[in-house]
Amino acid sequence: MSGLGQSIYEEGIEEGIEKGIGKGTEIHLIHLTRKKAEKRIPVEQCAEMLESNPALIARLYEIFRCHPEWDDAAVYEAMTE
Repeated sequence: MSGLGQSIYEEGIEEGIEKGIGKGTEIHLIHLTRKKAEKRIPVEQCAEMLESNPALIARLYEIFRCHPEWDDAAVYEAMTE
C-alpha cells in the first residue's frame, strides 16, 4: 500500500487508538467512581476527589444504584447511548 491509501490507513489506525484510549480513560473513571460509591462517599466529595463533573458522578451513582449487576463496560455503553 502506498500514497493516499497508506495515508488513509494510518489515519484510521491513529483514530482507532485515540478512541480506544478515550474509552479506556472513561471506563477507568467509572471504575474509580464505583469504588467511591461502594464506600458511600458523597457525590460532591467523590467529584472533588476525582476532579470530575458532579453531574456526571451523580449520574454514575444513579446507574450503579439502578443496575448493580452491570460491570464498568456496561455502564460506559449506557452512558454513551
